[in-house]
Amino acid sequence: MAVHIRLSRAGTSKVPFYRIVAADHRAPRGGRFLERLGTWDPRRDALVLDLERAEDWMSKGAQPSATVASLIKRGKSGAGSAMPAARSAKSAAASAKSAAASAKPAVRG
Repeated sequence: MAVHIRLSRAGTSKVPFYRIVAADHRAPRGGRFLERLGTWDPRRDALVLDLERAEDWMSKGAQPSATVASLIKRGKSGAGSAMPAARSAKSAAASAKSAAASAKPAVRG
């Protein structure tokens, strides 16, 4: 099975929003995928990408599309005026979870 890392369009008419996915090369553009690696909003130039997972897929032979390859390169360099720092979804969820846990009031009994 040949795996490609490519963009899957979401969003509405004239408001594009893309998910960066690892998918079988035979699957349609917005169809079935193996794993979601991140998102890209070209209107705000916002990129969220799990670089570790993308590198893992590429080490297994997945081929990134030309656009995704440039996004990965930008994510590695951290360059870009309006682009936030690329971070993994797991680390974002972990930091949100720890913040929620520390916000709970102490129970006295």
